[in-house]
Amino acid sequence: MGGNAIALARSGRWSQVFAIEKDAKTLKCAKHNAELYGVAKKIVWLQGDCFEKMDRWRGNKDVVIFASPPWGGESLHC
Repeated sequence: MGGNAIALARSGRWSQVFAIEKDAKTLKCAKHNAELYGVAKKIVWLQGDCFEKMDRWRGNKDVVIFASPPWGGESLHC
């Protein structure tokens, strides 16, 4: 969980990454994984619907938005 956000944070290209996750259990695993990879402080985690959370960046030309739809089924192994 959180692989894309972690990869973006580790890339060195951005000083901060905002990651949105709807499911609380998935978000908890993603935060844990970010700790393991040493990038927890570079990622701001938001829980909720991505379409509602993304409104804060509407019209901002200095923001890159990357979307990754859910995959992997319903069982979580973290």
